[in-house]
Formats: sequence, C-alpha cells, structure tokens
Amino acid sequence: MYRNLDIFLQLIKIDLIIFKKNYWNKIISTIIWVTCVLLVTNYVFPRMGMTGGYGAFVAITTISSSSFWNVWSKNADFAADLEGNKTIFYYLTLPFPSWLFFIKEAVSFAIQSMAISILILPLSKLILWNSLDLSNFSIIRFIAILILINLFYGFFAIFTSSFAKNIKNIDTIWTRILFPLWFFGGTQFSWYTMYKFFPKFAIFTLLNPLIYNNEGLHAATLNPKDYISIWYCLLMLTIFSIIFGYMGIKRTKKRLNCI
Repeated sequence: MYRNLDIFLQLIKIDLIIFKKNYWNKIISTIIWVTCVLLVTNYVFPRMGMTGGYGAFVAITTISSSSFWNVWSKNADFAADLEGNKTIFYYLTLPFPSWLFFIKEAVSFAIQSMAISILILPLSKLILWNSLDLSNFSIIRFIAILILINLFYGFFAIFTSSFAKNIKNIDTIWTRILFPLWFFGGTQFSWYTMYKFFPKFAIFTLLNPLIYNNEGLHAATLNPKDYISIWYCLLMLTIFSIIFGYMGIKRTKKRLNCI
C-alpha cells in the first residue's frame, strides 16, 4: 500500500512539473477569455435588453466552464498519444495497479484545472466590481464544490477519452457529448428559470451533471435561494464522479487491454 501511494504521489508530481512549464500561458489565456466574456455579458448585453445581473451569473459559470473545456483537451491528448508515442503503455507497465493509475489521472487533472479556475472569481470581481455582489459568498462551500467539480471532470475526461478512436475522431466527442451537456447544463440560465418555463424539460436536465456544477457554484457565491441546494449538488456530483469514474476506468482498461 505504501509503495502504491509513493508511486501515486510521484506520478502526480511529474504531471505538476510538466504543467508548471505552461502555467503562465494558461493564466494569460484564461484572463483574455474571461475578460472578453464578462465585458460583453455585463456591459453590452444589458443595453440590448438582457436582464441585469446576467454578467455576474456568467462570471460564476466561467469558473466551471474553464475546467470543463479541459476535458476536450484531455481527450485530444489521449487520442494523440495512442497514435504517437504511446507513453500511457509505459506507465501501465509500472508495478502499480492500472485502476489506481487512472485515479491518479483524474486527481492530477483536478489539481491542474483548479489551479486555473480558482483565479477566475477574483478576476471577475475586478472586472465587474459592484455588479458582482458577493455578500452571500461562502468560502468553505465554494472550495468544497470547486474541488468536487474538478475531480468530477477528471473522471469524466477518462470516460469520454474512451470514445476517442483517433485524433481525427475527436470532434465527435465535442459535438455529440460535450457541447450538448454544456449548453443545457445551466451555463446560460439557472435551473429554476428553466423549470418556470419548461418544467418537464427542466426535470429531464437533472440527469445532466453539469447542472449541479453550475447550480452549486452559484449557490456558494450568489443568492442560494435562487439555485438548487449546494448540499444536493455536492451529493449528486459525488454520485456522478463514482459512476463516470467506474465506467471510464473499466472502458479504458478494456480498450488498452489492461490486466
């Protein structure tokens, strides 16, 4: 057990060393992306008739979205590796359980994504200032939901990567899986807003794990009465993490012929 833990931590350390080399480039890209999105949604959209406060809503959404789109990058890296250096097979030859290696992949993904996404809230506050009311902000709830969101995305990335047949096929994951989940996952509107106008469809969207990501984040930062209970969101994300983690590891092991 201690040997497995040591290998687990060493592999994460290697991932973080590699990640550190490109960290500031990712920070700059995130700043540019968040700034463009918030300037338009907070200062342009209201002049076109959009309800006030939409910029603040989107600001919280971008925290989840920044990590979510890393899933697609992970899928592309997985497919490219299988067609290229096949380094994953080297790691699977280590004296280390293959299932624990994939858990390491999920944890490493979560740490790297969180290192970026955690900076979006203070950046959003600087851009929106008084337009982003954080009087209901709970740092404990925020950190709890943020950790679980990124961990879920780590396991979800393993699951979706198992569908990546090759690098040319990678766009199908984006169009058939990722974009529909994102678009109907509470990124443009709250769940209660959808339920008010389309109750049957809103109930159906509760099968979408991204609903709990976005609702939980909003409940931890804005007025919790306007969103699904964060405790329910934490519970559902835990369940979804276990489900997609199990299915993803099983499918990927089968595809790579892991023993």
